[in-house]
Amino acid sequence: MPNDPSQAYPVDLDRVLELRTVRDTGSRALVLAAVRELGRDVPPWTAERLARLMRIEELFQTLLVYDQIEFLRAPAALPDAERDFALTVQRICLEAANGFQRFLRHREDWATPENAGLLHRVTARFKSVVDRCFFMSGPSRPI
Repeated sequence: MPNDPSQAYPVDLDRVLELRTVRDTGSRALVLAAVRELGRDVPPWTAERLARLMRIEELFQTLLVYDQIEFLRAPAALPDAERDFALTVQRICLEAANGFQRFLRHREDWATPENAGLLHRVTARFKSVVDRCFFMSGPSRPI
């Protein structure tokens, strides 16, 4: 991971977007690394970087809808692999929420009248991540 904020972020977006499941450890590790890298608390705070973070988080949530069915069908006494699945999902959600919050704090750097829709979308994604992953309240209502 580069320390020079002027360097491009080394997230292989295409590789992450090719994922078809988050049930396996490798897929979750790839998503977690991408979310952490794009949501880091360092400049540049650009609309492009935010859009990449949102795209990865949206894919993660989509894959999770399908993958959690298997998790929910498991017996009450969870094996270690299932426990790891649940903990990693929480970590990814936490990192995504932190990343969105950082972008919202630095919105003066990226939010322009031309991309006002992006500001609304990131606010809605932040609320959705908090609702789904922290309170497990199901789908959130639009803001």
